[in-house]
Amino acid sequence: MELRNTHREFSKLNRPNLFYPFYVNTETCSVSLVKGNGFTEEVLPLWPDRFEGCWTWGKDLSEKDNHLLIAQNVRGNWKIYRKSYSTSSKGENVSKKLFTIWQDSKFFTEKGQSTFGQIFPGLNKNDFPQPKSVDLIAEIIKTCTKDNDFILDSFSGSGTTGHSLLKLNSQDKNNRKFILIEMMDYADSITAERVKRVIKGYNTTEGTGGSFDFYELGEPLFTEDGNLNEIIGVEKIRSYIFYTETQKPLLQTAHKDTKYFFK
Repeated sequence: MELRNTHREFSKLNRPNLFYPFYVNTETCSVSLVKGNGFTEEVLPLWPDRFEGCWTWGKDLSEKDNHLLIAQNVRGNWKIYRKSYSTSSKGENVSKKLFTIWQDSKFFTEKGQSTFGQIFPGLNKNDFPQPKSVDLIAEIIKTCTKDNDFILDSFSGSGTTGHSLLKLNSQDKNNRKFILIEMMDYADSITAERVKRVIKGYNTTEGTGGSFDFYELGEPLFTEDGNLNEIIGVEKIRSYIFYTETQKPLLQTAHKDTKYFFK
């Protein structure tokens, strides 16, 4: 497992104690915290774009369990990995068959970050950290759904779920549908905009086709202190109270004698 923390919200800035160099012996791929005696190649927890991240282990643990650390040269860059073993109740290392492992690199968070950067080349990657990999979400949708299903994402963020579903539909000609919900102020400028660009095509990626509707809800029903919000008007408050009491919609909006009666 890679020792560098793959969550971009953790970095040298807010985890300074987890940002420090390792030194690699390029002949044996062994790792040390001390430079010299064959350990010459310095390795820091940097992302491919040189963003200063952090390790998942502090120095004390890296020194204590140094025998579990190993370095690998990946496309010209040295990375630090840690070995992880299952243990029995007696503390012995054991082998276990794991039911599901999605360890393909296309599922990694970095892939989600890269795709987001291609769709929004003008945005700083740190402005929207950790979007999920499109292939990861597509694999989940493909595994758990069938044609014509609705997929609901109540915290849609950058819109990866919509992107993944549109990509899948274009590949297998199915007709899955999505409902994306986002309450932050980027719901239009990022979430919906991403879906638009995926449909039409972005960068050198061909568009998936498809369509969607965008709706913006009005004022919240309750204020921050938990009281009904008078701004929404009497009719909506009446409808809400009537439904909570009867589990039926209020069809008659006013009583012939007084506006304060429900029915």
